Amino acid sequence: MSGLSLRIDLDTSGEATWALDDLMANAALAAAPRRETAFIGRASADITGTLAADILVKAGIDVTGLDRYSDVPLPLTLASGDAETICSIPSAEAFNPVWPRFEAGDVMVWGGYFSLDPTVHAMMLDLLRYAAARKVTMVYVPYFNALQVPRVTRVMPLIFDNLELADTVIATTDIIETIFGNSDMAAVYNNNINFYAPRFFAVDSKKGTLAEYCKGEAVTRPAAMGAAEVIASIVISL
Repeated sequence: MSGLSLRIDLDTSGEATWALDDLMANAALAAAPRRETAFIGRASADITGTLAADILVKAGIDVTGLDRYSDVPLPLTLASGDAETICSIPSAEAFNPVWPRFEAGDVMVWGGYFSLDPTVHAMMLDLLRYAAARKVTMVYVPYFNALQVPRVTRVMPLIFDNLELADTVIATTDIIETIFGNSDMAAVYNNNINFYAPRFFAVDSKKGTLAEYCKGEAVTRPAAMGAAEVIASIVISL
């Protein structure tokens, strides 16, 4: 569950390529060939939102729960060479998705700035609590960029709301250090995460490793794939 966004890359000839620019959406694409997948979230009702949604549909992902807003365009990153321009205007419309039917054994994965956005937070929590009550495995993936969250202290209460509903947390080491101000992942697990979620996966993209912390034990293994593929692999194994 997250909000859709697009990245459009322009080359010197004027040709353009585009791709989904959200970790949750790309994790869903990675999981779809191996597990039945649905995407709940938001996208604009214009052509860019439809383009983003169609990428999921073509991968066989159910988008019935995708809420479409009409007051602002889809968040876009325009890139050419080393230059990037981010265009993002928050929607003021209420988040009102179609709720899926959850069954025991399902896995709910949510995160991103979407999970911290005050315009969607209350409805999102209602949906997450409903999923948890249906014995769904709950996986929280915190991530955001500095433009979205210039001061982490302002969103810490919302982060803790998400942690309270999580069975498992998956995050990159850099975002965990940004949130908790600590680069020691074992200490973060013991001091900040274990109280909420018994299982924590830390993805270190620079070292190419994945560390798993659970019930006082830690296991580190190589993880050469990207964060979206790592999330998909973990979710499929749950």
